Amino acid sequence: MYTTVLLTISLILSCSIWAQRSPSWLSGNDRGNRFEGSYTAKVSNPSINLISLTGSFEPYEFGKRQELSVQFFSPQDQSYFLSSEELRVTRFYWMQAKNVQAQKGWNNLDQWPVDFLLKRFRIDYRNLGVLVRLGKQGSRQFAPAWVFHSQTPSAFKRYIAQLQLGRSAADGRFQIYRGKSKKAANLIQQGKITAKSGGTAFPIVIPAQVLPSKEGWITVAVHLREKGSLDPFSYSFSFYHQQPNK
Repeated sequence: MYTTVLLTISLILSCSIWAQRSPSWLSGNDRGNRFEGSYTAKVSNPSINLISLTGSFEPYEFGKRQELSVQFFSPQDQSYFLSSEELRVTRFYWMQAKNVQAQKGWNNLDQWPVDFLLKRFRIDYRNLGVLVRLGKQGSRQFAPAWVFHSQTPSAFKRYIAQLQLGRSAADGRFQIYRGKSKKAANLIQQGKITAKSGGTAFPIVIPAQVLPSKEGWITVAVHLREKGSLDPFSYSFSFYHQQPNK
């Protein structure tokens, strides 16, 4: 039963995320180094989905000609998918990078102007998520994004993972493991999740002090219980921990 639930969620997530942008949408929202625009509605509403994972996010201001950069670390040469969307959806904003091939080490998306659609749609930095998926379509492996406009981040305090719910949850819990898979990893942090409404996003904060000093994979497992049901629904993902300028 547990394996079946995870497989079903995985298939839904794969279809919803990668099928959202049609070829006609991409051609109509080509901005040079990226695709950026708005869409009419989501294709599907998954039970739970990671929509943002950041190591830092420098606040931006409208009207100051600021351009965002996104930096991320890839442990090897591989494909990737970088996207951005609202945490609380009001304008159905979407941005994705054109480049889909990462080199081993640090990679960048530059020249993402704040005073274009972010200003037009009045999307505050507190309502903007950025996500970098590593590997092939459907992968559950990610790289934290470092988002800035003035200078490359040098201080690291926390990772913030934003998860979006398709259905309400009465309560739940999360565990954070050191390792690429929770089956062969060491538990380093755990906590409770309070009731959440469907259609909302909620954060899981991973402070720097609980993480190992060396780079490597971290796994996050989330277990939630739907309101009015005893059956849990779960989601897990891994990300590569590497502090900036290391």
